Amino acid sequence: MKVKYIVALLLFLVFIQGFIIASVKSRTIDELTFHLNSGYGYLTTGRWEIGINNPPLTATLAAFPLLFVKDKSQINFNRGTQSDYIQGKVDHLPKKLLVISRIIPLIFMTLLGYIVLLWARDLYGIKAGLLALFLYSFSPNMLAFGSLVTADIGGALFIFWAMYAFWKYIHNPTKRNLAIAGIIFGLAQVAKLLAVFLIPTFILYVVLVYFFKEFKTNFFISIDNNNLRKASDLFLSLLAVFIIGLLILNITYLFKGVFIPLGKYNKEEFTSSTFKNLYENKLLKWIPVPLPKQYVLGHDLAQWQAKDEVRGFFFFGKVAERFKSYYIGHVLIKTPIALFILIILGLLYFRRLTLSELYMTIFVLLILFNLTFFSRLLIGYRHILSIYPIMFLFSSRILKNGIPKNKIIIAVIALSSIWYIASSLLVLPHHLAYFNEFIGGPRNGYKYTIDSNLDWEQDLDLVKNYIKESKESFLVDPGCQPVTGKLLIPANSLQFQKWVCYQWLKQNFEPVGNIGYSWLVYDVKGLWTQTENGYAFIKA
Repeated sequence: MKVKYIVALLLFLVFIQGFIIASVKSRTIDELTFHLNSGYGYLTTGRWEIGINNPPLTATLAAFPLLFVKDKSQINFNRGTQSDYIQGKVDHLPKKLLVISRIIPLIFMTLLGYIVLLWARDLYGIKAGLLALFLYSFSPNMLAFGSLVTADIGGALFIFWAMYAFWKYIHNPTKRNLAIAGIIFGLAQVAKLLAVFLIPTFILYVVLVYFFKEFKTNFFISIDNNNLRKASDLFLSLLAVFIIGLLILNITYLFKGVFIPLGKYNKEEFTSSTFKNLYENKLLKWIPVPLPKQYVLGHDLAQWQAKDEVRGFFFFGKVAERFKSYYIGHVLIKTPIALFILIILGLLYFRRLTLSELYMTIFVLLILFNLTFFSRLLIGYRHILSIYPIMFLFSSRILKNGIPKNKIIIAVIALSSIWYIASSLLVLPHHLAYFNEFIGGPRNGYKYTIDSNLDWEQDLDLVKNYIKESKESFLVDPGCQPVTGKLLIPANSLQFQKWVCYQWLKQNFEPVGNIGYSWLVYDVKGLWTQTENGYAFIKA
């Protein structure tokens, strides 16, 4: 089979799997209230006001089809409570319109798969490219978030694409490649706030290039001294990328509030201690900021969430304000073990990292280090989704020199690939609830984590159908008072929102089933009696 047909097939499988997920899953917590509401509001009013801690790109594009809906009464972004949704008491955006809006992230996800193929091919050859695309095509993490209207898949796409475009320019410094690198860098900034980590990544990469790689352009200043010219070319290249990116950023925000010094903001507009301190700085507060006001305030809100907000989180069976192992822990339990095997195999087989691989490693380390040690916001490992395409590249390096001659290596690659695809297909369409065999698979996920890692209210339609098709009656999320009978309880409620309330249940019963792995089914049989120490259970 020709390579182009294999590529087309794998990309088709990416899209079709994502479409199945998008069609089955109900609205998640953020999709309507924040993302689509923000995007639709921006398209109709020109004001970016809701959910400003996410830039406009994905939300605006996803909301664009809603402009053509004739019956505007259908444009309702109220998500309601879970109980009201299940009982059909809430008016919300019709499912068919939600699925249409999800086409944009599906396209982003498919395009990202193609970029993964291109970079792996450029690094290691076409066989490695196909392996990287294969791993991407059945990635539970990419499929889960590539099917939802959030900033995550758009951020992953444009961050990874920006890294590839800048790498490609460094290896082939033409005006065209420079312009592309700048444009994609700019799109990354309006896709996800975490794209700011591209700035130190590019700078550190340029430093490495200066010392360890040949680089020369023919369209910047001509200087006789080779070292000085190299430094000049690299600096001007970096500056050009940042300026083009800044232009794209300002165009997206319609140049609103550009070049306003922080000192002319209303102090009450800032929520984070970081930006309040900048506001109070007598020197910095009067420097014109070449960024849109809502973009600046978006970073302010993100800083407040990361450093100042005090709230609890559930992780590995405990509730606390902070877990430094949160992101690393989620990578370990939410990533297929077969992918780890291929990465380790590639590192053992080719032990020396290239300059290009150091470049990618820098980005991964910057993201993980900053979120681990400088962020209190632990609402989902999706914030590090952009490291996964890099993991696919590192997995594919085992085919760097083509198919290995060692039969044991070939067998490990083959078995790992089979294990990988099986673990993904077996969980379809519940990829958001994927967990690997380290913790016993998705059935045990609720014991370790919740929120957008497992229960983002994505299974409400499945719960409705489960109740409708069953001949039994159910109590939905009953709460603190001990009861008997069949119970349906979401993981978020069980492990966090009603953590104390449900001790009576967790101490006496185990789930007898689940719905999409995010809702637990309990069958409570027996009697409860109240004692001086609380409720005691008497088995039937």
